[in-house]
Amino acid sequence: MYVQELFDESKIYLILYVDNMLVLGSDRFEIKELTMKELYEAQHILGMRIERDKTKRILHLSQSEYIQKVLRRFNMDKSKLAPTLLPMSIRLSDRESPSTE
Repeated sequence: MYVQELFDESKIYLILYVDNMLVLGSDRFEIKELTMKELYEAQHILGMRIERDKTKRILHLSQSEYIQKVLRRFNMDKSKLAPTLLPMSIRLSDRESPSTE
């Protein structure tokens, strides 16, 4: 990962993984200067689908396509769905995480 700090204290992040590249930042002009080529908004990275709602400032990451691929690989794509063990309304916090390795 490469991080460039800008004059206004904002940052640009350039993340490389094999043949995947993701550039994040709030200043489009500075991103273009950094990369020196035309970039398009990322839709997938490392098996994750990226969806944006710019008006609400929401970024959503989903791995459903990757999960389906793994299920097909192990011949489990026809398996029956089962409910999750926890209700969707439960929110976990850092306090509930283990504090030791």
